[in-house]
Amino acid sequence: MHTMRPMKNRRASDGKQLASEICATPADKAIHFYIEHFVIGLPDEPKVSHELRDSKWVHSRETRDIMAAIGLAGLANLTGDKEMNTLSKHHYGLALSHMAGAIRNPGSFDVELILRATVMMAMYEVTRGRDEPVSPARTHIMGGAAILTSILPLRQGPTDGPRGLLQLCFSMLASIQGSFQYSSPEPNILIPAIPEPQCADALPETFSSWLSVSDKTVSTQDAPSADLIKIIARFVQLSSLVRSQPLLDNTPQPASIIREALAIDKALDDWQALQTGDWAITEERFNNTTPLPPDDAVFEASYHVYSNMYIARVWNHYRWARTLVNQLLLESLTKFPLTTRILLPQPTFLSLPSSPTSPAQP
Repeated sequence: MHTMRPMKNRRASDGKQLASEICATPADKAIHFYIEHFVIGLPDEPKVSHELRDSKWVHSRETRDIMAAIGLAGLANLTGDKEMNTLSKHHYGLALSHMAGAIRNPGSFDVELILRATVMMAMYEVTRGRDEPVSPARTHIMGGAAILTSILPLRQGPTDGPRGLLQLCFSMLASIQGSFQYSSPEPNILIPAIPEPQCADALPETFSSWLSVSDKTVSTQDAPSADLIKIIARFVQLSSLVRSQPLLDNTPQPASIIREALAIDKALDDWQALQTGDWAITEERFNNTTPLPPDDAVFEASYHVYSNMYIARVWNHYRWARTLVNQLLLESLTKFPLTTRILLPQPTFLSLPSSPTSPAQP
């Protein structure tokens, strides 16, 4: 027999909260879920929800529907509710419609608002959790980069526009490299046994123009990130070639690939050696008197301290690229023994990035 618990101790404010929860629409609940799980407490975001009250983007038509779409997709993933999944697609369609209307009037739209909505659309494609490569999310990243490159030469462009463009380019490279492995029958291998021609020409044609714009507009403070992204782009192009072409040992092509991988590894090593000032990493260690944080937060009782989150993110991109370059060279020792015997006489050529955190994955 079920009984109802007495509510004599419930405060009047609790009743108002309950009434509010009853009246909340699925979209309102989804937006609340999005803010609580995708915004609050994350780097560069408020620590508590009331700090968002005066944020323009929270109340904007351009972002409300996409927030609802992400929240509904997340709830659908948790509960398996197909109706929520369908409703998320509806709100995603509304968000696309709002975005199209805003872009048609470039003189009046809020660039930072539109860019946040664009990133949210990419988040939606990832959150919906379908078994497919991340190309839909990449489409939105390309859209955001296109918007930034169109306004960066103008004085009214956002202050952090060049940094935003670089972050989108880093995300693009990580997305492309991740999609290689996601869609492959050998996801943990960089040199597959069977060529995967769909991996050819992975970088979009406009990518070089984005890098050109970032070179012209990046601040002196952020210049190291503009240098690094060109090196990582070289690796992603090399990875695309390796996966898409048949390779035979003791032929010119594997030798060319290994030489390029060695050159990229040296370029990454040189980049790391040049980082000083704000870009330098401080390593902190826990002593015996200090309680250790969770194992996934430190490595051998050590952790890194960065000047800001942007620099930390750039270093994270450096690490996944450096790790994968060295993995490619390691695989070459097995795949191309005759070629590597000449080019890599000693296996000690490897210089895996030392880090107190787990290697980042693209």
